[in-house]
Amino acid sequence: MSIPTLNNDGCRSDVALRAGMISLAVVISLLLCYRMTIGVDLTDESYYLSFLDGWLKTGFQHSSALGLHQTAELLVFPFIKIFAAVLPNEQGLALLNRFIYLVASLISGFCFFRFARTRQTFPVAVLCGIAVTSFIPFSLPSPSYNTLGMQGMLCAIAAYAIFEETKQLRWLITSAAAWMVSVLAYPTFVVVLASFLVAIAAVPVLRPSFRRYVVWCLTFQIVGLGLLLSAYGVSRLMQIIEFTNSSLQVSTGLGGKLSKAAALLGASGIFVTLCFASIAVGIFAGKGSSRSSHGWITAAVIIGILIAAQLAGPFLYATSHDYVLLLATAGAAFFVTETIRKASNDHAMTAYFFVGLFAGIVTSLTATNSIINFAIGGFTCVCVFLLAIFPKNDVKRHSHLALLCGVVVLFLMSNFNFIYGEGVNPLSSAPAKRIENGVFAGLLTTADKAQAIDQTTAFLATIPGDSVAVIGRFPSIYLLTGMRPKTLSTWDFSQQNGATPKIDSAISRFYSLDANLPSVVLNVTDPWTAAPSESGKQLQARYVRASQIDTGQWKIEILVLPSPMK
Repeated sequence: MSIPTLNNDGCRSDVALRAGMISLAVVISLLLCYRMTIGVDLTDESYYLSFLDGWLKTGFQHSSALGLHQTAELLVFPFIKIFAAVLPNEQGLALLNRFIYLVASLISGFCFFRFARTRQTFPVAVLCGIAVTSFIPFSLPSPSYNTLGMQGMLCAIAAYAIFEETKQLRWLITSAAAWMVSVLAYPTFVVVLASFLVAIAAVPVLRPSFRRYVVWCLTFQIVGLGLLLSAYGVSRLMQIIEFTNSSLQVSTGLGGKLSKAAALLGASGIFVTLCFASIAVGIFAGKGSSRSSHGWITAAVIIGILIAAQLAGPFLYATSHDYVLLLATAGAAFFVTETIRKASNDHAMTAYFFVGLFAGIVTSLTATNSIINFAIGGFTCVCVFLLAIFPKNDVKRHSHLALLCGVVVLFLMSNFNFIYGEGVNPLSSAPAKRIENGVFAGLLTTADKAQAIDQTTAFLATIPGDSVAVIGRFPSIYLLTGMRPKTLSTWDFSQQNGATPKIDSAISRFYSLDANLPSVVLNVTDPWTAAPSESGKQLQARYVRASQIDTGQWKIEILVLPSPMK
């Protein structure tokens, strides 16, 4: 009679373990829900929101915005339109946008969980999925070309891997569709898609599905291109590409980005040492061993490296980005070692990893931030590494769980310790306030910033006019007025990217037409604001000063057209 009892006990413990892991996933999801409400970013996030705000005010077809980053926001806009129909005046738009990001993050986490479940135990798979959702790029939880591109690619690779294990066609189609989303959000990821197809063709175990997958990928890429052409038309789409290339130097300036990467990596001897330590532990893990001590040593050293990065960093702007580069470095050493040994090398996992690593290189070379943006593409290879580092057996199961728990905790700590756009963490001892009205309603920020936002919103509501252009480094000002934007870009490139002659010339040509002149120009300054560009000075020269406001956070000078031109 003892055997059934043991079986029943085993079933009960298995059910309890599953319930515990699901509960952990729910708790962390709720924690991330709370994180969505923390912080107000007046620069990057406001820039992404300004596309949605502008389309709601002017109508999509009448927008003059030329930034390529808007293709990512185009994916979000249908949900925003529904929201706007329910809640007018864009009340809480930023918070809604963040929850859209969270939903996308949870979807990518679920896809990776399903992938991990085909190769690992349920607890390990759940923690892998949690690790995916715990990483917030730049600690800025907003749908953008970075986040949607990263999440789409992660879903695409995970869904394809699930298909290879299950042969269920729906996952192959899901993968191809996810690549469409990824490329729409981050167009240069089409190069990563091409590398993924090459990897599939090169790996014998993946090759049988190559032709069918290519057909599905081409189909969805054509659909994605069709959506862009129907939304923008050929002429406007080419204008957007040319404008963005001029501003971000996507196809040029690679030498400068490589130099910046070298400077960032070489700026700290500690970080270089941690990179070499990551290579060493990757080689150690790749050599493999049947002893449980091997797993515990590997997990302890990796977590130790990440903790050292937390204590000494950040080195790549955000500590979480340090983690991604260090884990990717360890992963590269791990897979190279396994390949050389040819012992337990999994060619499919190796292919997935190096496609993710290549994606990190692509994002480094196509972003003005250089290697700081490695984490956007490279996070996928980190997820693959964390899944593949230990085999599915009882000997190393606990060390695998410990490693994943450590990584999740460190990612979550990074999310709360650093709030993008906040000079002072609202969760610290500084006075904080949750904004009650407007686009940023529901978000917690410092009391001073909340007061400045409320004061600016109330003041701009008294300014007559139907269109506005902002000169300065805060795209957020567009969100604080009911006037529609009249500009080629709400992002002031002269403030953020330095001299961009081609952009300056395009803006000058735009405002040379009287029909493109806004009713009001807002000249926004703070202690970190640089002098206006030539196009900005030319625009200011056509207006006269009407009034101004000083919020303590920034000053706004109101410029209006002279009476005969109104």
